[in-house]
Amino acid sequence: MKDGNIKIIQTSRRRCFFRNEQPLMRFDVMNFEPHNFHNCSLTLEIAGIGIVGRRDIPKLNHHVGDLEFRIDTARLCCGSHLMAAVLECGGNTLVRQEFLIDVVPAPEPDRMEFWHWPSTVHYDALEAGGETAERELDKLEALGVTWSQFRAGWAVEHPDGAVALIEKAMKRGIQLGILIENTAGGIFRAGPDAPAEAHRINPDGSRSEFLNPYHPYTQEKARFLIRRLMALFAEFPACSTMFMNSELEDKLKLPCDPESVAHHEAAMGVKLSRLRSLERVFAESYPDIPELAPGVVSASDPELKYARYYFEEGDGWTPINRLMAETARQARPDLATIADPLRLAPLPARFDGLGTVSSWTYTNPDPKLTLFVETLAAAARRGNREFIHTITLWNYAGTLTPCGSDRFAREFTLRMGPDRWKECAWINFSRGPQALGCYFGSPIEAFFEGGDPAIFSPATESAIAEFNREVLKPFGALARATCNLPRRAAVLDCFTSRVYGRVPRSHAHYQNYQIYDFYTMMNMAQIPADVIFEEDVLEDALERYELLALPAADTLPEPVYRRIVEFARRGGTVIADRWLRAEVPGVIRFGFDFSYRRNVNANAICRGSDFAVADDTNFRSEWGGEVAVDGVTADEDQRRLETFAAEMRERLDGVVRRDFDCSSPRILCNMRTGGRLRYLFAVNDRRTWDERSGKYRAMMEKGVPEHGVWKIGPFAQPPFVRELLTGQTPDCRSVGGGFYEFKLELPAAGGRIMAISETPPGELVLRAAPLPEAFSLDLRIKDGEDTVRPVRLDIYRPDGILSEYSGVRPVRDGVLSLTVPLAAGDPEGPWRIEAADLAGKGMCSIIWERKKETER
Repeated sequence: MKDGNIKIIQTSRRRCFFRNEQPLMRFDVMNFEPHNFHNCSLTLEIAGIGIVGRRDIPKLNHHVGDLEFRIDTARLCCGSHLMAAVLECGGNTLVRQEFLIDVVPAPEPDRMEFWHWPSTVHYDALEAGGETAERELDKLEALGVTWSQFRAGWAVEHPDGAVALIEKAMKRGIQLGILIENTAGGIFRAGPDAPAEAHRINPDGSRSEFLNPYHPYTQEKARFLIRRLMALFAEFPACSTMFMNSELEDKLKLPCDPESVAHHEAAMGVKLSRLRSLERVFAESYPDIPELAPGVVSASDPELKYARYYFEEGDGWTPINRLMAETARQARPDLATIADPLRLAPLPARFDGLGTVSSWTYTNPDPKLTLFVETLAAAARRGNREFIHTITLWNYAGTLTPCGSDRFAREFTLRMGPDRWKECAWINFSRGPQALGCYFGSPIEAFFEGGDPAIFSPATESAIAEFNREVLKPFGALARATCNLPRRAAVLDCFTSRVYGRVPRSHAHYQNYQIYDFYTMMNMAQIPADVIFEEDVLEDALERYELLALPAADTLPEPVYRRIVEFARRGGTVIADRWLRAEVPGVIRFGFDFSYRRNVNANAICRGSDFAVADDTNFRSEWGGEVAVDGVTADEDQRRLETFAAEMRERLDGVVRRDFDCSSPRILCNMRTGGRLRYLFAVNDRRTWDERSGKYRAMMEKGVPEHGVWKIGPFAQPPFVRELLTGQTPDCRSVGGGFYEFKLELPAAGGRIMAISETPPGELVLRAAPLPEAFSLDLRIKDGEDTVRPVRLDIYRPDGILSEYSGVRPVRDGVLSLTVPLAAGDPEGPWRIEAADLAGKGMCSIIWERKKETER
């Protein structure tokens, strides 16, 4: 037989597997000899295990295909393994073909992910391939990234390259998903092959470069793309996300061809001809209001019905994203379907059909804007969805340092400093999101090396890696396993006031940030609050609360107004800012003026002028030049906020019931609960000037330690408090009425998690038992019912190496069961297992010895 005339080809595409998978390996045998072979067999062997299986081939003609072998990766340790397919005939080996496979640790199903919100530079680096792609993946691994994406358009054209990236990323602990583009070549863009009738017709009758989302061509284009992507990549479990980048919403408009107009009017019950304008993106509220009473309009008002329809369906954003998500889930029900942003209207139905509500926030002039995470959590609650809030490291020219007329000037576009990033991360983390998102932006991407440190702030990358290593990885699952302690206060984000009203647009520009200056005051005054929407009020959500805040709510729909009045009359407390016009019984008004916050930036402070429009979406030609303004420094901004917060405390301390309190307005708190156990997340907001941009006085980016005194209760007996990161157990002092105080210092730009229990923590009992090729661990915590407790498990192999099954796990109801597989190459001898209750004092350890086969 001529050497090389028989080939064994692995036809299964995967080469990298999570440990505990049982994948099918498929092979074809190709015979290029001029005759057949009889009574052959194909054997699959894996080094260290031996023969996995054998398939008989009674007759080998020119081609035999689909020879399948199922392998159990639990029997393999993590790393690379040599696999050999051996073809034999009559006791002779005809050919031996060797392949390499890799096994990597399986991700914990309840962990909190760290998402690198990708930019063009990221995608370009991946698509460049070779050393460039490897360097990008290495950078993401160093940062602690667990989620990112590749571009769908490129992947469809280069599926083998995408598969290679997926598996290279797996080896680095990264799950690489799919980006559905909505920029050039995206779903809404009309390509050269699009039929003329599928183009969107604009309200003025012109034909758009965008597609009509209601046209069958557009919908089939979306379905076809997703089906093709699923056919290529659904078999890869690490391809676990589909991100529909939908910032294109800024360019969408209502399709106005005759068929679409008929659809809109039927859905709304309103003729388009009755409307003042069809433009809703960044539209100002109408100041002339058809009121039923001061500050009250009819819920059936045409403009109101249209605005709601526009964002919930009309512009096509929701129907197309929903269609793509549903199509993808037909092939991969577990796929995380993500879209963003949520910034144009407080309408959670915009994300109908999607798995994750997502958005990003620019934290100028204050990292406390990260509290916008509460809006995302509120939107997620309504649809039983997940939420992700992305930290934007991008600081536009003119924010931290003064600049000229070019707001995109690369030399003035600075990356966020390390301490501000850590504070933002702690705020997001304390709400238990599906993932922490992080966006660099192409000019300042992490991929670049050797750039100006004043722009790129390399210390920020170190801070990201440290946070992920020390906080997110050990305690992310705990944050997700807990939920907010039921709050006594709610803040209404009133959609109607974004359609009709006279409240000036906030410094954060987008409509969905209108409530956050006031919400920040409540947080600084230690009044935790849920964000709620008009839909919640109409579903009687106010029955859950004792206090309702109405910031930037100068116009209310009549049904919502009626329920607010009922809430006030039955004893609920209503507070509002100076903009509320509706008559509400007993309302407590605050005259806070936040309009100055637009001018807390370097241009305003140093030049006395700023861009006339300062959002991150419009093209340079649309900015309309500059305007003269009086700048306000960041320390003056903080002083005013603390003054406002002190006034709020003074006026509400006799009104608000608190489950906790803190002495400092510079410590932001959130209480979560794991059954009978409470977890107090505390974030240090005390900051001063840094060495990089502090001289411009536009942002205090350097963290400073802060002392706090917390009051908790009521408890029937002295509570036990333990800080999870440091193990500190501060003393609790009774202050009467079942309340207790304790003191703690927060590190600069850091946070702490205090576990609070009324009953003493119980002891731990740990047992191990042998299983075939594995052993089981059974952990019990005495009196652990109705609790979620973080327990650190350290599982040491006989050679002293820490098993990948080690780590901090949330233990529910005092019981944890875990199976630890034993690989064929694991050393013989005793395994040491140690367990520590991080929320209590319990510790235990056991020794379990794996017996040799002959001893069993």
